[in-house]
Amino acid sequence: MRFSRTPLCLTILSFVLSSCAPIATVRTHDLKVGAEVRRNAKHSDRDALLVAALELQKREPLQALANLVRVVESAQAELGANPKSVKAREDYNFAVSEIICVVRRAELDLWKKPLALPGGLELWKKKHVKAGQDPLLYEFTACSELKLGGKYFKERLTREGLGAPLVVANKENVKDYEKRFGMGKKTYYGLTATAQVSGGRCEVLFHDPLEVSDVVIAGRKQPLAADYSASLALLVSDERPEKIRLKRLFAPDKYAETARLSRLRPYDPKRIPVVFVHGLMDTPVTWMPMILGLRSDPELSKHFQGWVYSYPSGYPYPYSAMLFRRDLDRLKEVFPDHKKIVLVGHSMGGVICRFLLTESGERLYKEFFPGPLMSLPGLFEDESDIMKEMLVYKERADVSRAVFIAAPHRGSKLATSFAARLVGKLVRTPTWLVELGRDLAQVPFVGTDSLKLKLIPNSINTLSPKNEFVKLASELPTSTRVPYHSIMGDRGKGDTPDSSDGIVPYWSSHLDGARSERIVPSNHGAHRHPEAIAEVARILHEHLKSEGVRASGR
Repeated sequence: MRFSRTPLCLTILSFVLSSCAPIATVRTHDLKVGAEVRRNAKHSDRDALLVAALELQKREPLQALANLVRVVESAQAELGANPKSVKAREDYNFAVSEIICVVRRAELDLWKKPLALPGGLELWKKKHVKAGQDPLLYEFTACSELKLGGKYFKERLTREGLGAPLVVANKENVKDYEKRFGMGKKTYYGLTATAQVSGGRCEVLFHDPLEVSDVVIAGRKQPLAADYSASLALLVSDERPEKIRLKRLFAPDKYAETARLSRLRPYDPKRIPVVFVHGLMDTPVTWMPMILGLRSDPELSKHFQGWVYSYPSGYPYPYSAMLFRRDLDRLKEVFPDHKKIVLVGHSMGGVICRFLLTESGERLYKEFFPGPLMSLPGLFEDESDIMKEMLVYKERADVSRAVFIAAPHRGSKLATSFAARLVGKLVRTPTWLVELGRDLAQVPFVGTDSLKLKLIPNSINTLSPKNEFVKLASELPTSTRVPYHSIMGDRGKGDTPDSSDGIVPYWSSHLDGARSERIVPSNHGAHRHPEAIAEVARILHEHLKSEGVRASGR
């Protein structure tokens, strides 16, 4: 099979151009548009109360809240008699959403005591957002106020139902968030608010839509509304990781601190961690379509928790795999009760994940160095330790399943093209790796002279099928204990086994021992293709069955 230089050049160009386009944008819009619609329509008494509430919210917020509570009370009564009333549901949701907006804008306190409203009404929220945390440290924004856009948020993923979806964010930046595997300096999380009125008191309740799919209002069970997109869009628009993805390729040393494991929701020991690992020239935001797709499945949301592993993709992937193993060791220290992990890796991330399912013993080490494991002559102790840590490793006992998507286990011939060699020369190898390479040149090798020059390659070189390390690592047997699955693209040509996704050919991504293999009509970005997302969902459902988890309602 012949491979041209064009695909890699186009891939790099597309990354450069797409780096200029935001992955996510978030803007607020005026809910008074809704008031105009209601004013110009033939409206009910509830509509009149809503219009008045919107007009009063700035100058008389307490009266506006009183109106909104009356709307909730009326809509609640109608839903009790007719739970399928679309108008009552819309009015209820709009009123609850506006209650949150008015409380936030007017900086009112619902947490310490009931808020007295005109007409003898009270508004009260008696439970904290999370046990042990002060709700005054958080800001609640109604998703109805937010207009989303950007590459991965053009279409909003929601669940129809009762309640007002919210984004909860801490007001102050989180200190030392990396120590607890936080995603960024601020935490964004999605909740849904409902309200119940009884005896003149309106109680606001918060629900986690990834845990709860139904709610009881007026004695009637209703589906709980959810917005899966808003919290992720705010996180991505705040962190803007797409701005550094190429920088991390060409100057990985400058972004060493970005190599870390992070959680996408509050840690829950009852949920199975699914860790997504991105590929070359990428960041965790590449997983947004899949994460959103999986979140919309109530059963998966109930039993899994999403995590991401990010790393400067200019590093040679054996080193990135070593850093990943270190983070997993630290995860065990911080959360010793966590369930066994499911790995999902795309492209080079899939190769990194496979490293966790293999055991090298002394095989790789002895291919390059003579004698038993010991401090190598000519190297400093820390350099020797790094080489041993990269080359001598065991299969991870804390991994229970893996999914490899478009993973070049045996490399790609494109990595040997002129374009790839040119890009490889632009990748600045970290200073300590350069020094290590110089010191290694003084160490006697078992192999040929060519191995001396290629022992410390950058990420581009380690994708070459001619690279000695790639050959040796691909020959290591993959775990027989951990089930693993393969997904790859064929660009819709249907020519497997002679297929390719344009970057990685089938002969490189195929693994004989895979529990399942799925070909999707996609290019190299197979992890964002709907069929691949559906296949990962199927695999996760299969995993639940293998773990003895019974699906609710089945």
